[in-house]
Amino acid sequence: TKVRILRPSGDWAAKKFDKISSKPASNIYFKCTNSFQEGREMSVAQYWAQVRQIRLDYPNLPCLEFYNKMTRSFSYFPLECCMTNDEPRKFKGKLTDGQLNTFMKVM
Repeated sequence: TKVRILRPSGDWAAKKFDKISSKPASNIYFKCTNSFQEGREMSVAQYWAQVRQIRLDYPNLPCLEFYNKMTRSFSYFPLECCMTNDEPRKFKGKLTDGQLNTFMKVM
């Protein structure tokens, strides 16, 4: 599924996400790789507040996970910094048990 994500430049980019995280933005930690905070471990919510200068209104919501094949790592985007495409498509099929369980946990 493609969504539009907020880039550091302020514009929106369409990307395909892999899954919805099982943890909220305030509980997902990673090591920062930008020059300003390099090597520092911080949560996704802290990163958006300190580096991107955007305080999340809903830090307890999960994030969308995007896998980068080149770096073999995940990027996490808070739901409030993502938008769906203008024309959603109807899902034609049945959810697997795993997909249904993940969906129910998030809701």
